[in-house]
Amino acid sequence: MKHKNGKPFYVHTRHYDIRVLGTNFNVSSYAEEAEDIVTLKNGKVEIDVEGIVENAVLVPGESFVYDNRSGTYKIEKRSLNQIYAWEHKEIVFEGHTLENKKEELSRHFGYRFQIAPELHQLSFKATLRDESLNEFLSLLCSITPQLSYRIDATHKVVELVKLEK
Repeated sequence: MKHKNGKPFYVHTRHYDIRVLGTNFNVSSYAEEAEDIVTLKNGKVEIDVEGIVENAVLVPGESFVYDNRSGTYKIEKRSLNQIYAWEHKEIVFEGHTLENKKEELSRHFGYRFQIAPELHQLSFKATLRDESLNEFLSLLCSITPQLSYRIDATHKVVELVKLEK
């Protein structure tokens, strides 16, 4: 789609519409994710949320974060490196847990990730670039000795578990 100067175009998601006003922005809206995120790199976007009278307007560097469970939103600063990592086929952990990133990992590797509840609070600072699934999991286990994994290639599932002491 090519944008014509002076004429806004619209992006429609399940819960809100984005009016694009000459800009560079990113929309992350997946049904399985807890949050949808619209991040503005430059320009201006206006977001019309269902059931809310006043539209949200983003300035460069801001993110519109929509909570899919509660139907509420907030505007905040988010790391542009993290938001635009997908352009370089990267996954950026900036203190995120595996649970926070499991849907992104699933899309990246093509495997569904199941993470044991005991591992939900483990957080990491790292950037995943060109690693294969096996390389990623081996690295993860080397820096997290209490973690182990099983790969079910038939059902395309990775199960992350805590080792018993």
